[in-house]
Amino acid sequence: MNFNSYLWGLFSLLLLFPKPSFQESYSPPPLPNPRLQNAFIALQAWKHAITADPNGFTSNWNGPAVCNYTGVYCAPAPDDPYITTVAGIDLNHAGISGSLPEELGLLTDLALFHINSNRFCGTLPASFSGLRLLYELDVSNNLFSGEFPSVVLCLPSLKFLDIRFNKFDGKIPSALFRPETRRLVHK
Repeated sequence: MNFNSYLWGLFSLLLLFPKPSFQESYSPPPLPNPRLQNAFIALQAWKHAITADPNGFTSNWNGPAVCNYTGVYCAPAPDDPYITTVAGIDLNHAGISGSLPEELGLLTDLALFHINSNRFCGTLPASFSGLRLLYELDVSNNLFSGEFPSVVLCLPSLKFLDIRFNKFDGKIPSALFRPETRRLVHK
């Protein structure tokens, strides 16, 4: 068999067996409660979607102890003080590049999500609509693009929103200017 035939055969196998997605290929270790289990899945998917972390902010995002990850803050769950959950993420000024995976919607107890001054791109995941406790969302000074992230209009607890200095385009939804949502506009 010559080298070209070998390469063609290898290429054909790759087409037949594509690389599985992150969730399909990974089974998380058991954790103390289902909320931390979901947080582990979400944070590992996010780490997988990060393309550069020049300052090593996510270098310790290994293993099941998500409350020890840099920039991840845990607290008792609002509905059960005996359950620990991820309540906040703060990766401001980290210089991280990558995107936000849909799995971040698994962080249902998240109250604070700050990732300003990085190089995240793409859009805000539709799964953010499940973040019913999200109080502060700051994704300013990144490379997000597309239309206005209307998913933010579905967040009933949101009091602070900063999406400035990205590449959003198109119309701003009129719903943003209704009295019940006007509190979101950050100047």
